[in-house]
Amino acid sequence: MLWLFSMILFITYSCSDEYLDYPFNDIEKFDLSDAEGNTLKATVTSDSILVYWPPFQPVPESIVPSISVSENAKVSPASGTEVAFSEETVYTVTAQDGSTRTYTLKPITKRPATTLEFHIGTTYSMGGDAGNQLFELRGEFIDTLSAKITLIDSITGQRFPVDRKYFTSFGITRLHVSGLPYDNEAGIVAGRWYRLEFASDFYNVTFPAYYINPSTRSTAFSFSATIDQTEVTAGGQLTISYSLSGESAPYFEGNFMDAGITVLDPNGNYIESSAKAKLISDSGTRLTYQLPTTVTADYKIAGVNINNSRFIIQSGLNPDLSTPNSLSTLWPWPEINVLE
Repeated sequence: MLWLFSMILFITYSCSDEYLDYPFNDIEKFDLSDAEGNTLKATVTSDSILVYWPPFQPVPESIVPSISVSENAKVSPASGTEVAFSEETVYTVTAQDGSTRTYTLKPITKRPATTLEFHIGTTYSMGGDAGNQLFELRGEFIDTLSAKITLIDSITGQRFPVDRKYFTSFGITRLHVSGLPYDNEAGIVAGRWYRLEFASDFYNVTFPAYYINPSTRSTAFSFSATIDQTEVTAGGQLTISYSLSGESAPYFEGNFMDAGITVLDPNGNYIESSAKAKLISDSGTRLTYQLPTTVTADYKIAGVNINNSRFIIQSGLNPDLSTPNSLSTLWPWPEINVLE
């Protein structure tokens, strides 16, 4: 009888042990996909889920992870549920026996420091000429794929997006924006103050206003002039017709000064290399000079030097800008005869 009683106790104990609830509440695997579709495997600690996001990929606002937990346990939010990619997301794993454990999602993005410098180019001007630079941005990571540049009119607030085709990247630390052609799609014009807004997956920066000048490169700005007369009277006036052509021409006006003239005597000898002809008027297309009294009859004028003159940007725009190229010396041929 004792043997039979012992067997009954053993069988009863074994059956009750077989149905004990599991006490395990662990997250065993936490996987998700990055922006390029690659699988990221989180590191799970006793209370945290550490997700190391690739440093040069845009950080998402939400993720849809695949989660595996202990046998017979349940996780909330469930595997495959979209959740915020932030530390506000907390997972609770409930074991079969009802015990729980919480895990906090901890994104680790390792984003580069958001420092960005704005460098005005050497020309900082309009004009689609090769190599003409509008401005330059420098930073620790310039992502040209996500970068967006907008110029904002400082007076009207109108926004002008810069087309990406004008971006010129030099590695990941520098971005050049070439000079925009005057007929650019956005309608950006020279002679105005703009704020510059730069936005990407790593930056969102607005720089103070700066001035966009018209281009002064030779393909955008060209000056030509001709002497109108083949002979003048002593003590009379000398006229020069001139024109300014190119895309930048509408932005500039003349700032002409007295001209230097080269004079020959009747024998063809240089007798005055620095005579000054006083500027009387400038009509916008013609200059009128008063000849000095030292230029008398039978002399000849062999050259008119207007190098001390220049074009400057029109009043009300930016009076500090002038053309870098000096205006030319005119050498008439044949020489201009001076009559009585």
